[in-house]
Amino acid sequence: MNATAVRSILAELNASTSIVDAASTCVDAFAKSAWPGVAWRWSNLTTDGCPLEFSFSTRDEDVRFACEVGPPEMPTVERIAAAVDLAARLGAPAVPSERLSEWQAAQSFGHLRWGAWLGVRAAGDQTRVKIYVETPAEARDSSVATANRPILDSGRLKMIGYDCSTRACELYYRQPQMNAAELHAFTQFVDAAPQRRSMLEAFARLCALPKHIALQWVNFGYSLVDAGGFALFVRDRSIGSRGRIRACFLESQAAFGNASSAYAAA
Repeated sequence: MNATAVRSILAELNASTSIVDAASTCVDAFAKSAWPGVAWRWSNLTTDGCPLEFSFSTRDEDVRFACEVGPPEMPTVERIAAAVDLAARLGAPAVPSERLSEWQAAQSFGHLRWGAWLGVRAAGDQTRVKIYVETPAEARDSSVATANRPILDSGRLKMIGYDCSTRACELYYRQPQMNAAELHAFTQFVDAAPQRRSMLEAFARLCALPKHIALQWVNFGYSLVDAGGFALFVRDRSIGSRGRIRACFLESQAAFGNASSAYAAA
């Protein structure tokens, strides 16, 4: 696999030129490796080790992707700087130096598994870039963690997503199984805003369980955004077969009028 092959795949999915060009640049960043035999099967980004992951939304037909920012031989501690550099090469606004220093300080607290990833999506003829920064468990005492609190104290900060265009930060938490008091507090938080309630209702439908049972027994995570945004995340293996998940996704796409999307063709 190489950049030419990825361009061909994206062309078949009718991806925008901006996404095709961005993917080609990113593939070159990690695939031109001193270890070509492992360049496409070493990453923590995906379950099969692929360093490039395509994603889709039910609300539009855009192709998105996330990727590694350097080859497998690149030390993990260097990947934040590599992500910032790659984002700039894609035309993203510069990351403030104080923000980069804050991330590097947080990562210095503990062991890293993957360091940093890059996410790219279409924005008209341009692209929007998000940098994903790993936060080790030991970083709970860092300025990043202490300045931003999870919904419950038991929530564990896993990574930070930084939108280069808006400078908004999205904090991603894993939520361990909750006791009765925590479940009540979490549900109260969600029910306090219509957007959060609709997110939980969609989560419960996907899990095919009442919402309080889904929250209690399905492994999930969530994110919080500077401006008050909220999202829920769940692994596919937690909610049934991939065939069922695909059927749900296609049904939801059809409801938004996207029945002939790139996802349907993939």
